[in-house]
Amino acid sequence: MPLRLNDVALLSLYEAFFSGAELELLDLTDGVVEKATELRATLNVKTPDALHLASDILANATAFLTGDKGLARFTEIPVEVL
Repeated sequence: MPLRLNDVALLSLYEAFFSGAELELLDLTDGVVEKATELRATLNVKTPDALHLASDILANATAFLTGDKGLARFTEIPVEVL
């Protein structure tokens, strides 16, 4: 939405966050896809959410950040709803 609204200030905040040292970009591996498939089957979550959760789990991430309160029920990794 910030791009659509040309919200330069918010876009700048996003850019700073996603280029921060505490963030790591991960490859979409066969293992991630397999874990995501398992999560979709057991938790009934959407594919993008399952892929994000699976990536975090396999990378031993310390938290999963989301704006989706429904994902707070997930317990395999700490979920922080923003």
